[in-house]
Amino acid sequence: MENNFLDFRLVNNLLLPSINYVSKNDLKKRDFLSILYGILFLIFACIFLVVVYQQIKPFILQLAVEFANLYFIIDAIFSGKREFLQYVPSTQNADSLKLFSEIIFDELVLLFKMLFPMIISLVTMFLFKKQNFESKVFIAISTILIYTLIFGVYFQAALIIVLFGILIIFHPIGNGKYYTVVQYLNYFEEILYNWWGSRTKNKKSIKKIIFLIILFITMSYCLFRLFPALGVDFSLLLTLLVVFIIWVYTGSASKEMKLLKKIFIYSIFFGFTLIGNLEIGSDVLKIPVLFITLFFALDRIIALSKEMKEIIVEKSILYYYEYETIDKLLLIKELINIDILHEVDVTELELAKQIAIRIKLGLYQEVLKLSDIYKNREFKNYRQFVEGNIFFLTFDETTFDDADSLKSLKERLSNILELEGQNIFLPELYEIYAIVLFKLDQFNDAIEYFKDSIMYMSEESRLMYIEACEQIGDIKQAEYIRRNY
Repeated sequence: MENNFLDFRLVNNLLLPSINYVSKNDLKKRDFLSILYGILFLIFACIFLVVVYQQIKPFILQLAVEFANLYFIIDAIFSGKREFLQYVPSTQNADSLKLFSEIIFDELVLLFKMLFPMIISLVTMFLFKKQNFESKVFIAISTILIYTLIFGVYFQAALIIVLFGILIIFHPIGNGKYYTVVQYLNYFEEILYNWWGSRTKNKKSIKKIIFLIILFITMSYCLFRLFPALGVDFSLLLTLLVVFIIWVYTGSASKEMKLLKKIFIYSIFFGFTLIGNLEIGSDVLKIPVLFITLFFALDRIIALSKEMKEIIVEKSILYYYEYETIDKLLLIKELINIDILHEVDVTELELAKQIAIRIKLGLYQEVLKLSDIYKNREFKNYRQFVEGNIFFLTFDETTFDDADSLKSLKERLSNILELEGQNIFLPELYEIYAIVLFKLDQFNDAIEYFKDSIMYMSEESRLMYIEACEQIGDIKQAEYIRRNY
């Protein structure tokens, strides 16, 4: 069986289905798990910013020394000097090779320490799959505690938990706010995933990198000559800022790429600014400077979240198809008259979006008409989404009781599920196909499809899955499904 259904996406294939399955539509459980995963992510980010920074700090200092030496060499060439200053790192001695090997070993140990708790969690989820709310809470809290103990980030963990506690006061658990954040991350992941698969390779990217490197060296050297009293650090940082700005706002016109660049740059500068503030010697200045840093960081996060939502509203099909509390006024606002869609050559994305909007509004006759337009224009990337929803509109469960209908149903579903290169997959189709195969006594094939849709299936389908395992003699797997699902 060739199946792209489990094309891995962190939020879509792992996080969101897990939360939905164990929560059983309980908003309090959804919010609580979302908060735990948020705490885990922020603790991991703190470890990455603080601990990793301490590990790579010698390399950063070494790089700064090398750039300083380069400036002095360039200055000597242009000035005609025969003698010029060159810095020698204090660690440079006969044992430098040994020291370098020790640094590499320390980095590998650090990498293992960072990945070990996550590996344990993933192994637990994939191998044991104790799919209930209590087990998920236990795994999340255990992972948080392990990271906190291994890296000693007690203050950071306590601060993050306190901040979430304050947030809960204003937005209590159960209103769906925290779970909504996970949903939006899923929609943004969908956009990035599809954009990455459809992007065209830019042959000029290498030339741009070379240009930016030359610009960085030239500009930083000029600043060093103009303001020698400010030192090498000032020229490097200022030039780095200018280069980053050029990198963010030039080049690709893609909104996704620009947003990713902004997220990357803001994360880097926030991390270094936070670390720099924490290393201020004066306790009097440390707190107000840290407050200002956090204030502007929060402002940037809000700005980025607004940009992310704009992209989601524009380009996410899942947002219109799955989001339960979507504003009806937004749906009407984004609705394009069907006559216009007949006459104008809209993009495949826009056409799929219009189909999703009409499904949400219950305009099923228009869904069928737009589906015909989609197929006539020979679009391919959302074909499973389009034909799958046509199938849902015309599907009659009574066909399960007729052998001839089952065979035609199998052929129809097989044609839909075998489509390649799809941007959206419908788990319900896999479940129905598994039921059809089960009814036709094709138990081995049915098990494969039941396995792919296990996080979404009904209780009736679960019992069929167990029976199919028993029919082929796999009693161990049947007991496993019965016990853990």
